[in-house]
Amino acid sequence: MRALGSLTFTASLAALSSGLATEAGADSLPDPGLFAPAGINLGYATHPGRSDSGVVGVEASLVWFDGFWVGGYVDALYEPANGRTRLGIGPEIGFSIFGLDFGAVADLGGSETLWGYAIRGMLTIGYAAIYARYVNVSGDPDESGFGELGVLVKWPLRIIRRPRPVEPTPPRAGHGEWAARLTGPHRFVLVNRFMDPICSVKIAPNGSQRRGTSWLEPGETIQPGGSREFGVAPGRYDLVLGDCSQPSSGVLREYSDIRVEADRTFHARSGADEQGLPPPPVVR
Repeated sequence: MRALGSLTFTASLAALSSGLATEAGADSLPDPGLFAPAGINLGYATHPGRSDSGVVGVEASLVWFDGFWVGGYVDALYEPANGRTRLGIGPEIGFSIFGLDFGAVADLGGSETLWGYAIRGMLTIGYAAIYARYVNVSGDPDESGFGELGVLVKWPLRIIRRPRPVEPTPPRAGHGEWAARLTGPHRFVLVNRFMDPICSVKIAPNGSQRRGTSWLEPGETIQPGGSREFGVAPGRYDLVLGDCSQPSSGVLREYSDIRVEADRTFHARSGADEQGLPPPPVVR
């Protein structure tokens, strides 16, 4: 029964984190900065010396993110089946979507407070992190250590934002059937804020049924963090960005009714990765 319960819970975690990743726009790379994520914890603890139990709680962190991330966390967890409360505090580090933390634990479930430590590895997808944690409490008469699986759902509050440097590319004329007609005096700089490269850029008049061919040269891509400058005539445009994993038909993102009345920098992103910023298009 323990194995079945753990398997069912793990499957539920995977489904929940997948849905949250879709909502959060997990294909975007946030700019570096200081974040204060806070949220809820749902888990399942497997005990060798007492009853297995679900775990509920809250957690808050303070981290600096720049691809690598470092900071600290505090949490409070409760196991209903055992009537035990755990408090934890410690440092956390990570790279991209992978994280690790190690902290002190206070177990308040018995007649006296017991102290120990916990170590946890996690995989972050959007707003959700799937984790596995080992907890060891000294002086516990029933057990010395136990394991826990769970999902942590945290909403990031940005405190400090440091814009990611953009790698400039020299301006070149657009390539493709619409480029010859729409090329003009205004600088339209497209910045790739996705984690994936952009393999095609189709710029067409707003509402046009024909999107035309890519304005990029054959084989040209815009790498994550990179940019491409086009000369565009004044007007309103639709923009379709191609996915490199499916170069013939895959669409990374579509935007409509982009107004170009002067030089403009357009940051292509999912729209859900920047706390406090409106959805795309984003102008800086």
